[in-house]
Amino acid sequence: MGQAVTWSSGSGERTGLPDQSVKAAFFGSSFNVVDSNKALAEVVRIVVPGGGFACMWNHRDVDDPLQASIEKTITSLISNYDYGTRRSDPTPTLQEGGIFGKIRRLEERFDVSFPRAEFIEGWRSHATLARQAGQKFEEVIEAIGAVVPTADTVNVPYTTNIWWSVLADA
Repeated sequence: MGQAVTWSSGSGERTGLPDQSVKAAFFGSSFNVVDSNKALAEVVRIVVPGGGFACMWNHRDVDDPLQASIEKTITSLISNYDYGTRRSDPTPTLQEGGIFGKIRRLEERFDVSFPRAEFIEGWRSHATLARQAGQKFEEVIEAIGAVVPTADTVNVPYTTNIWWSVLADA
């Protein structure tokens, strides 16, 4: 059967876990919001020798006509809107300091169909959008809703990108 899971409070830069206590560290859609140098130092501290590391992002395909329209809507209301490093290849950051062995990248494309209302409501969980929109957040959500077709479902093409490696030999 499966292994027991223990939850603890912490952050990517300060997990609170003991030294060399895990076999791998994973950042799912979060490596872009941590101090990467501090987070990688924490990975080195908590992961056993030869252990692994991975960071992953799911990206909407912004070349898709609907997603392009949503992006245009967002940037019309937030002129300096920026995803930061979320859509950037982290390989150069991961290669600094020789912490990891070869960095490998996996990519997979897929589509997800959402009920229209759920798709629009899902934008409320977009932390980058909320942070940059500030007091315009509700206006942005309403504007996104206005460009989404009135069909019952919305098809969203995604790409998942995963970069992974193992700690380099000490």
